[in-house]
Amino acid sequence: AFGPWVVALAARVPGWRAALDRLRDHAEASAMLVETAGLPARAVDLVRHQAAPSDPEYGRLLLAADEAC
Repeated sequence: AFGPWVVALAARVPGWRAALDRLRDHAEASAMLVETAGLPARAVDLVRHQAAPSDPEYGRLLLAADEAC
């Protein structure tokens, strides 16, 4: 919401870079785990695009559930 400069600044805080890298890579890493587990391509796509859902039926539901945690 504040722009990439905030992330770049936060990455300079000792110990934060690894956490920010995990946040950046979270959706793709999770999608690969879902795919490796043998779930359908639709599930993989839902997880991969969780921040900007492309599935009109379940995408917004997954985003809402993710934001509720």
